[in-house]
Parts: sequence; structure tokens; C-alpha cells
Amino acid sequence: MTKHKFTKGDWLLSVDKIEIACADYPIANVTCGDWGDYYPSIKLTGPSMDIKAEAFMDGMPYGNVPREEAEANARLIRAAPKLLDALEAALGKLHHLQGVGLNFISYDSAVEKAGVAIALALEEEEEKKYEGFNSATLEARIIRSDDARKTVTVSGMDFYITRDGFISDRVDVVYYDDTVYASKTAFVGQYIIADGNKWEIIPSFRQRSVSA
Repeated sequence: MTKHKFTKGDWLLSVDKIEIACADYPIANVTCGDWGDYYPSIKLTGPSMDIKAEAFMDGMPYGNVPREEAEANARLIRAAPKLLDALEAALGKLHHLQGVGLNFISYDSAVEKAGVAIALALEEEEEKKYEGFNSATLEARIIRSDDARKTVTVSGMDFYITRDGFISDRVDVVYYDDTVYASKTAFVGQYIIADGNKWEIIPSFRQRSVSA
């Protein structure tokens, strides 16, 4: 299980302030009402013989988040630690069942989305690998146990998957075209991401080590 870097739950919700907090300090304030660029300014008020300068916040609002929506956002944030724990437990159980031979469990889109959500929550260093990719064509595909000795396509790029003969869930991901040949070692449950020109292996929460 991953050692989480975020503040340990349970997180608390103050509906009045629309604020998420732990027992010791606030964690986040959720945007509610007008939002935009604001800055301190001064305005002159009162009759001409008794003018006073008053400070106020001036600026340009760009939009408005209704209170009902802000409160719903806050509740979702409050639940984040428990949601992450539930996803980790559910996927861990599925991987365990598959590991003991129950291969009827498939990596369908729901399971893949759960893995991506966990990666977004925990793999802060891995997110940096998305820099330089074309977000418009970026695709991700999970490496499945039945991919061995098959060619899979991600964002128009073809990858051949070979099974490692010594470690059951380790594979080699091979990419080649007329000018480029590259191979990376990966594990079942990790992800191939590609944008048509670049590609990388992204670890899942279960297996993190990757060698190029």
C-alpha cells in the first residue's frame, strides 16, 4: 500500500465557510460566489467638504459558482481520502483474484478508469511525464495479462508485448517503425501512454518500478 503524502483523514467539512479541514488546521477553501481578479483600491466618499477615503476590493469577476454547487464540490473533496482507500482496496482485490488464476476478471473500462484515478491521486511525479505530450491526441491503455505476444495500438502507435519468462506479470513493451526501435520493461496493470509521437510507461498503484 502506498504511503500517502496528503493529510491523513478523516477530513471535516464546514458548510458555513465551505472549508475542508483536518482536526488541526484548514486544508482547502472551496470557491463560492463570484470569482475573478480582485485587488485593493481606494474610493472617495462623503460630501465635498467632508470627503473620506475608503478602502475596498475592486476588480473584474469572470464567473459565479452557485452555493449549492460549491457545497457539492466541498463534500466530494471531503470524501477524497475514503474514495481513494475504496478504489485501492477494490483494485487490489481484483488483482489478487487474477493472480491466483481467476482470469475471468477483465480490465474493462471501469477498472481502467479506477486505475487512472488512483494514478492521478498518488503519482505526482508521474504527472510530470505528461509534459511535452500533445494533450489533444494523448491516449492511455492498460497492459493486460492477455496482451502477451500481441500488438496493441495507442494513439496510432503499434506496440508489441512480449512476456518475460521468469516473472509472471512482467512484460517488454516494444515500439518500432522505419527509423526507431525502443523497448521498455513494464508490468501487467501499468499503462502505455502515447500521443502519436512520444510514449511512456506509467506505473499503477500496484506496481511502480519501471526500467527503460
